[in-house]
Amino acid sequence: MENNARDIINEGSKLIFNNINCDVFTFNMVSSEKDNTVIPNGLYVDRGYEGFIRAYSAAAALSSEIHVKYIESPLKQAVQVIPECYDEVWTAAKGSYKLQKQGVMADGGEIILYGPHISCFHSDKKIEEEIKEAGYHCKDYIKYYIEKHPEFCRNSAAHLINVSGPGEYNSVKNIERRKFRVTLATGIPEDICEKVNLGYRNPDTLKKSDFAGKEKIWIEDGGKYLYELKK
Repeated sequence: MENNARDIINEGSKLIFNNINCDVFTFNMVSSEKDNTVIPNGLYVDRGYEGFIRAYSAAAALSSEIHVKYIESPLKQAVQVIPECYDEVWTAAKGSYKLQKQGVMADGGEIILYGPHISCFHSDKKIEEEIKEAGYHCKDYIKYYIEKHPEFCRNSAAHLINVSGPGEYNSVKNIERRKFRVTLATGIPEDICEKVNLGYRNPDTLKKSDFAGKEKIWIEDGGKYLYELKK
């Protein structure tokens, strides 16, 4: 809840509430799924801007209990099994996002995005080429890259950073250190993975039983849940 994106939404909402001459109500529903059925877990209704904050804060608190998976210790390897509805790395990337809360991945760990059905980074050819041109890197590297290539699409830049996760880049020595590796086990060839600074695994070689040990996890329906380290 406390992040830059949420702050922008709040400020925009404040403008709306302050310029409508009537009562405005906000509805926040929290739901879960079981056996392809949507289960309502909570409905929070309030009035005005302050009510807007109260309602979504209460909904977020319940969501943190339902939609967040808590783990005991950092992971050295995590496999996200990407559903077929995500048919490009651009959308499958949520498998990486959802494991990036502080402490979830161990230093030097590996996130594997497993989706044999995926054969491209983006269905839009221009974005596909941008991704191949710059590659996946940490924020410091991409910021430096944009300084050298100011015309580079900021949406593509954000994607490259978000997939790669935290890291550091020394532009003088041209050395990048990322907290963890991101590996594709998809239909994208090994040479292309290497070109964009991602790891490669043959999807045919992955077995669920190989990721059942301590500090490892195999996640079905990958990208659905956020993971956090239990406090």
